Amino acid sequence: MLRTLRAPMEISVRTDALPKVLVIGSCEGYLPLLQQALPLRGCQVLTALVSTSSSSSSSSSASTNLISVEEIEKLAPSSNAGSLRVVIATDCTGANTSASLAPIELAAYALVRKCAAAFEQCVVLVDKHDVEVFIGGAGVAGQEAAGEGRMSSSPPFFSFSLDRRRELAAKAFLACSERDKRLFEKLTISKRVLVIGGGGREHAIAVSLAKSEQVGQVLVCPGNGGTGSAGGKISNLTSVSADDKDNILSYARQEGIALVVVGPEKPLCDGLVDVLEAGGVPCFGPSQRASMLEASKAWSKDFMERNGIPTAVYKTFTDFEQAKSFLQSTSLKRVVVKASGLAAGKGVLMPTSMDEAIDACKQIMVDKVFGDAGGEVVVEEFLQGEEVSLLAFSDGVTAIGMPGAQDHKRVFDNDQGPNTGGMGAYAPTPLLTPALRRKCMAIVQVRGF
Repeated sequence: MLRTLRAPMEISVRTDALPKVLVIGSCEGYLPLLQQALPLRGCQVLTALVSTSSSSSSSSSASTNLISVEEIEKLAPSSNAGSLRVVIATDCTGANTSASLAPIELAAYALVRKCAAAFEQCVVLVDKHDVEVFIGGAGVAGQEAAGEGRMSSSPPFFSFSLDRRRELAAKAFLACSERDKRLFEKLTISKRVLVIGGGGREHAIAVSLAKSEQVGQVLVCPGNGGTGSAGGKISNLTSVSADDKDNILSYARQEGIALVVVGPEKPLCDGLVDVLEAGGVPCFGPSQRASMLEASKAWSKDFMERNGIPTAVYKTFTDFEQAKSFLQSTSLKRVVVKASGLAAGKGVLMPTSMDEAIDACKQIMVDKVFGDAGGEVVVEEFLQGEEVSLLAFSDGVTAIGMPGAQDHKRVFDNDQGPNTGGMGAYAPTPLLTPALRRKCMAIVQVRGF
């Protein structure tokens, strides 16, 4: 009775002549079962890419060998077939799509393809269910062989017909192609840019960014109908709130965003750039402190006056009665009334009389037509003439001017009606003559923030 229970490993067999089964990765936790069942079927189990804990248990088993890159490369099917009969690689579609795979990963990954191509010689298993079927067959036959004190004479891979091996090989190629696709996407979309905003400005920025060969994908959050239908590299991102700084930071880190471009004034003034840069995410846009020039017209006017930058005569008010008293006594012929805070480009009223100016202050400060943006108002002299805008790129030291631009803010023809966020903008405009441009750039460069 003791002789019939003798372990098969005590039988003297040349291991180099045994059919080999290579297990790549953790094999969904099935490795111990394979190590137990396959030697009973007269097979030698080899393992590659096994985790540290599994490696230690594997190396202690006399029936399992942890192999090297060189040994994997020698196992590849050739004209003389060799002894490799089964490759189990349920991990070949794993999450590791790094462009710098470890040498042993590259070798094992290549071997899966070669064995799938040589399906007449090898069985390749990449599906969990197929592995379970394989283990089940090996386990039953192995128990029968052990009960008779012998090795099985019919290794389990012989139970797969040629058509079945072809099907399994197709599964392996499909699994490899899926991993190739993810690796391709990671390599070609390595430069993913996130644009914050949903206006025409952000649409134009996204289109320009998409022209760069260095940019693989442009996400616009929240975007608009134009960016949503642009196609190509451009798409909208609606799963993240453009107003949630922490959420944007988390998304940018998680998705490997190479650059965030912030367009609208509100997130800039709320400090989105500061949050992203503190979190290690490159960002294009002014800091919260620099954005004060846009966040508060009162602050901006004080800044210009303090630094000798030409600007219209003005007064700021936080109390309606004081603003009313000023307007009733001023020598100015005509004024412009501005809500100091952010009002989406619509917080400027241009009354034609002092009565209208007082009413404009009432609308902003008392009636709160612009909400909190009207807590403070700027009343300044009305300057007659055409307006030109000169924006500049700056790294905090040097300013590079953009082409001069002009927009038509009032809603009706002939400069009539209320201001809009900007209509009919175009650039370059001939209004910015070379001499005027030099004058403006001298102010910007020398006086910088």
